[in-house]
Amino acid sequence: MDEMTQAETSMPATRGDLYTSTNIFRGELKATEAVLRGEIKSTADALRGEVKSTADALRGEVKSTADALRGEVKSTADDLRAELKADIRGLDKKLDASVHRLATEIVRTQADVRGLGDRITGLATKDDVRDILAAIESFACKGERYDRTAVLHGHSLTELQVQVRDHESRIKNLESDRS
Repeated sequence: MDEMTQAETSMPATRGDLYTSTNIFRGELKATEAVLRGEIKSTADALRGEVKSTADALRGEVKSTADALRGEVKSTADDLRAELKADIRGLDKKLDASVHRLATEIVRTQADVRGLGDRITGLATKDDVRDILAAIESFACKGERYDRTAVLHGHSLTELQVQVRDHESRIKNLESDRS
């Protein structure tokens, strides 16, 4: 529209005017489009560069953080291994002491059992006790029989003594009658 003068603007536009204006607008539009495309491209390139540098920086941070964490995990794992080994050694010592104590007790118990076995060998068995009780009972029966026999024998002696006295007095009486 810059090319048109004020006089030209008061008159109705012709097809040629419209064509010319359209071509001018097209040219301006293409120029604006080219400028905008250039700006978009440079902005996109700048953003790509920023994104790439930010991504590279983040990758570096992630890598260094991961490396630091790996180091911490390795250090913690090594510390835990050392603690576990020390605990296992302590438990081994306690276990060895317990096993030694148990072995000593087992040896003592075996000696006690052997001693009891020797004592039991000298002790009477049930059959021996039964035989002893049978012998005691037999002896007691003999003693009772002896007591009865002694009582009966004493009674017999007493009767015989009475008879002998009677017999003596009869003999004396008979002798005195003969004389």
